[in-house]
Amino acid sequence: MIEYADVYGIYYGMERKNIEKFLNTGKPIVVRIDIQGVPTYKKLFPDSVCIFIAAPSFEILEKRIRQRGKDSEEAIQKRMRAARNEMEDAKSNPLYDFIIVNEENKLQKTAEIVVRILESYGQK
Repeated sequence: MIEYADVYGIYYGMERKNIEKFLNTGKPIVVRIDIQGVPTYKKLFPDSVCIFIAAPSFEILEKRIRQRGKDSEEAIQKRMRAARNEMEDAKSNPLYDFIIVNEENKLQKTAEIVVRILESYGQK
C-alpha cells in the first residue's frame, strides 16, 4: 500500500503496484485521495499536482451532505467537524498546489478548471 486512511469509519487506500502500473504507461493519472494521504503522495511522487476541491461554504456543504440522504445526524456532524479541519489544513498546507471552489450548480466549470490545470502541467 502507498497509503491508507480511516475515513469516517471506512478504510480506503491505494496499492503501490496500481499507481506504478499506470505511471509506467506514460499517461497522466488522477487519484482521488483523502486529505490524510496527501503528504504520503507528495513524498513518493514529488512532481504530482495536488488539488483541493472545496465547497463554497460550510452551509452549502452541509446542504449537499443532507441532500444525499445517506448519513445519520451524528455522521453529518462528524463530517462537518472534519470538513472545517480539512479546509483549515488545505489553506495552510503547502502540499496543495491549488484550491478550487466547487460553486453551487457549476460542476462543469469546476471540471474545466481542473482540466486546464492538468493541461498546464502537460497532462491531458
